[in-house]
Amino acid sequence: MSRYRLKTIAFAAMHAVMGTLLSTAASAQDYPTKPITLIVPWPAGGSTDISMRAIADSASKVLGQPIVIDNKAGGGGTVGPATMAAAAKPDGYTISQIPITVFRLPLMQDVSWDPAKDFTYIIHLTGYTFGVTTNAESQFKSWKDVVEFA
Repeated sequence: MSRYRLKTIAFAAMHAVMGTLLSTAASAQDYPTKPITLIVPWPAGGSTDISMRAIADSASKVLGQPIVIDNKAGGGGTVGPATMAAAAKPDGYTISQIPITVFRLPLMQDVSWDPAKDFTYIIHLTGYTFGVTTNAESQFKSWKDVVEFA
């Protein structure tokens, strides 16, 4: 993918997220009151990492709290979501970028998580087949839920 195309995708995704967040920023409650961790299941410096960092930086400014990137690379993008399934509290303070491989892997081998039960898809962010998830027991079932709660 060309550098120009990557910047265009990141810019468009950032503005989509910012538009959603800004539309309800005035109705903010007590969320977030601490930093949010965004698990990126790819190595630092790659195209997805760069895009997610741009989105996190913009969202941090609107939310008034840092969004801390936690790169959990490996397993074709499945280590990050697996980490979230195993350890994240359902409080909205740990979110993960999720690739389609998370849905494929359980069909090929035993895994400790179920993508249909352990994650809630809340927004489509990029031109890739990725999204953002929360713990399945979280109160957030859509991106709209997150924005309205904020």
